Amino acid sequence: MNAQEKIILAGLSLLERDGPGAVTRDLVADIAGVSPALVSHHMGGMPAFRDLLMQTAVDRELVKAVAWGLVAQHPCATQAPRELKRKAIASLEGGAS
Repeated sequence: MNAQEKIILAGLSLLERDGPGAVTRDLVADIAGVSPALVSHHMGGMPAFRDLLMQTAVDRELVKAVAWGLVAQHPCATQAPRELKRKAIASLEGGAS
């Protein structure tokens, strides 16, 4: 797995576990085992990186991450397919995902 893939997986892990606010350059770098400078090099600014992560979460149907996106009213989450949003909302309400 290359550095960019590690960075994306680390970001998705943080997004799913703790929400978009937890996705920081330093935490992503620490989890991915790379330097913060490498995160910046591959991902650019953090807002664009968070957008990429949310779109990836929607594409991969990562219910918990999409739920966080709905809470944050992220456009990628709010425009996700209806069934995915239903599952995400159910997960927030303690229902099955």
